[in-house]
Amino acid sequence: MSILLRPILSTKDIGLLSLCAALAVSDALRSEAGTLTEIKWPNDLVAGNRKLSGILSEQVFDPSTLKPEYVI
Repeated sequence: MSILLRPILSTKDIGLLSLCAALAVSDALRSEAGTLTEIKWPNDLVAGNRKLSGILSEQVFDPSTLKPEYVI
């Protein structure tokens, strides 16, 4: 699944989006399915010894300003 975000964050903070996404998925799995997960740094969700998902973000920068335009 891909989500397009247009965050208003500094370049140094935009890397935190992957961790926030992992936390959100972990919380949703716990509350909706009763599945306890752990985040394996920096971007994998695991339950027991099994990987459930990976979070990968790609940043696209505005070439004229070099500021993040959006994140997928």
